[in-house]
Amino acid sequence: MPLGHRKKPFSVKQKKKQLQEKRDKKKCQAEDRPGSETDNDGKYRPVKQVSRLNYQPGDKTDKGYDQNRYQLHFRRESQEEIERRKKLARQPLQSLPVIALEVDHDAIYQPGSVLDMPKRPKWDYSMSKSQLITREETYFRTYMENIYEKHDAGDLSYFELNLETWRQLWRVLEMSDVILLITDIRFPVLHFAPTLYDFVTQELGKPIILVLNKIDLAPPALVVAWKHYLQSKYPRLHIVCFSSFPKDTLEDSGDDPGQVMHKRRKRRKYTAMGPTQLLQACETVVQGKVDLSSWRKKMCGEDPEGAEETDTVVENLTNDGSFSEHQAYKDGVLTIGCCGYPNVGKSSLINGLVGKKVVSVSKTAGHTKHFQTIFLTPTVKLCDSPGLVFPSLIKKQLQVLAGIYPIAQVREPYSVVMYLAERLPLKQLLKLQQHPEAEGL
Repeated sequence: MPLGHRKKPFSVKQKKKQLQEKRDKKKCQAEDRPGSETDNDGKYRPVKQVSRLNYQPGDKTDKGYDQNRYQLHFRRESQEEIERRKKLARQPLQSLPVIALEVDHDAIYQPGSVLDMPKRPKWDYSMSKSQLITREETYFRTYMENIYEKHDAGDLSYFELNLETWRQLWRVLEMSDVILLITDIRFPVLHFAPTLYDFVTQELGKPIILVLNKIDLAPPALVVAWKHYLQSKYPRLHIVCFSSFPKDTLEDSGDDPGQVMHKRRKRRKYTAMGPTQLLQACETVVQGKVDLSSWRKKMCGEDPEGAEETDTVVENLTNDGSFSEHQAYKDGVLTIGCCGYPNVGKSSLINGLVGKKVVSVSKTAGHTKHFQTIFLTPTVKLCDSPGLVFPSLIKKQLQVLAGIYPIAQVREPYSVVMYLAERLPLKQLLKLQQHPEAEGL
């Protein structure tokens, strides 16, 4: 046997551990866990039937961190619901008019109703950690009960049921000076929750910057149209167009695209489109209260003072439920909190701003598992949080098509295919013609 193909030693103990991890993963994905609010593992559950997606097998780390703490939690549909959707999807196809492609932003989110985002209950420093956790769990349970009392479970979209993930959003919103809401330019209405906009601008009184990400995947006219619509509907927004992988970097070079991509992977360089506009938006918001010259020097290729301290990633691995009181621009540092739905490119945006890979990315929704802090420069700090799905009345099939729900976890694809087929001109795409004998029928 050639030396390059020699198998590595694999002990029986390692094999048993591998099989056990596979069983745990399969059990987590396929098994319903009915029960009370607190499951057998001692964790708080707001809904009795929960699907836990993107399960990571393995034990806790040496620091006691659970890699599944911020795992995506969605309501698990019953087998009867699945069979009913299958039956409806097998009915004869009915083409829908073009207006069926439109989505009413206010109708799917219903601002001011029970579908508003959960807000952290009031607290003070005299409360203990256990008291704070109990108050948050009680509030979240009441919040969920109100939603399911007002709306039928079949009409609701997939949305986050993991209280730990909502706590991370609360923390990012409280500690940040500027909120960066990242959306996918292909589905900005689905990724923009008006309740978050109202909460940040009215209750917290903080500026919010909307990033239309992945603009390289959409025609320029569509980008301009979405920017105009969102700016007119939400006047307090600062809108920035962004792309972590612009097409111009390949089109403008004389080298072979494959060679350029190979070099880029080797050097791990990120050439983003939009950092300048984001810097200008932050300068407008800050109004000279923070020195952002180091950020501008970094973009120009210069090494700002204290550059050795930048690009440092700090992961929040503690289970502390308390938060410190926010101080705007503390120690002369601008804190930018990044939030948004899963799979909109939050981590890729941070890598594009830094200019190299500092945060792990994946095409799978829900890849980021915990809160991370990255120092872009000594005076600019970025906070990357796990993706979070807000409650709404968006069709579940549309969430799958938009990448909000992991496609590998879809239990029945028939209704998704039906939803798409009803809204596509299949006759033109497939060049279908009516049979001559059927013309008189």
